[in-house]
Amino acid sequence: MRVVARKVFPDIRLPVGETDVFDNRRHAASLEIVVKSLVDNTVALHISIPHYEVLLETDEGNHSAYWCSGQFKGGIVFEIAAGGLLSREQAMPGLLTSAAALLDVHEWFIATSGICVSVVSTTQPFCLLKPHGAN
Repeated sequence: MRVVARKVFPDIRLPVGETDVFDNRRHAASLEIVVKSLVDNTVALHISIPHYEVLLETDEGNHSAYWCSGQFKGGIVFEIAAGGLLSREQAMPGLLTSAAALLDVHEWFIATSGICVSVVSTTQPFCLLKPHGAN
């Protein structure tokens, strides 16, 4: 299946250079992912998802189909419309059945040059650039 993605928050950028997931905080059913530049750590991108169903963290090397699609340039947060985790797992009977049964479920992909995060959720993420060290 071909990957189809849409960049979310196209105007939010970290300083140029490699990026990685610095922290992953879970609070009940909510999630906050902190992404930082590995070159300039003056700011961090805080991505909050108020409610999530599925969370998968993997090394960027496990997403060659994503990178080869050419759709993941110049962004960090993407919505996966097809060909992502949700599509693949739904093809296997008995996997992600509760997440797939939800109305208006979305798959969000946090792309970095280190750890990448796939999140299945019924809520939209919020992003905020914060100075390094701010909570």
